[in-house]
Amino acid sequence: MIDVRVFQMFGFLVERQFLTREECERLRGDMRRAAAEAAGVVHHGGDVVDLGHRSTKRVSVSDASYSLIEERLAALRPRLVGHFHVELTGMQPPQFLRYGAGDFFRCHADTSDRPGAPDYLAVRKISTIIFLGHPADDAPAEGPGGELVFHGLIDDQRMQNRGFAFPPDEGTFLAFPSTAMHEVKTITAGERYSVVTWFY
Repeated sequence: MIDVRVFQMFGFLVERQFLTREECERLRGDMRRAAAEAAGVVHHGGDVVDLGHRSTKRVSVSDASYSLIEERLAALRPRLVGHFHVELTGMQPPQFLRYGAGDFFRCHADTSDRPGAPDYLAVRKISTIIFLGHPADDAPAEGPGGELVFHGLIDDQRMQNRGFAFPPDEGTFLAFPSTAMHEVKTITAGERYSVVTWFY
């Protein structure tokens, strides 16, 4: 795992302690109790469940939890505009994600300019993620897995196969261009909790 300053050098926006430990604990508790469904991916213009490409659960949290996150994220829009020098007019609904043992998300970008891409995918400019923690009492020595790894950050043939894993510290906020290629490595222990959304 490399230091967050490396990602800041790549132009990403990082804010540590965006949420407090207590807020993260409350949100994880809500997400553990919440109804869950398999999260989908876009294939041929439609949203489908493809467990070979993505295995994770999208959960429905309480109104209080949703409002907390929506308000915190919406307030960031002016800062994102200034940081990334893009015009942003709105934010898509936050998604609350829970990864368990064996879950993953293969390498992908969060936006697409391919013909037939759904509008909600095509308009995305900035992706954001809030790391809510990854409790794992029985994690192996090499860690519990679930690393968020970015690819293609350095335009050099020698670095083609080099991925950069972002430190998933509890409460940290990360924003990056939606064109950035990234993946979530397979979870080996515990559960990984996060909130994602996209600004357009």
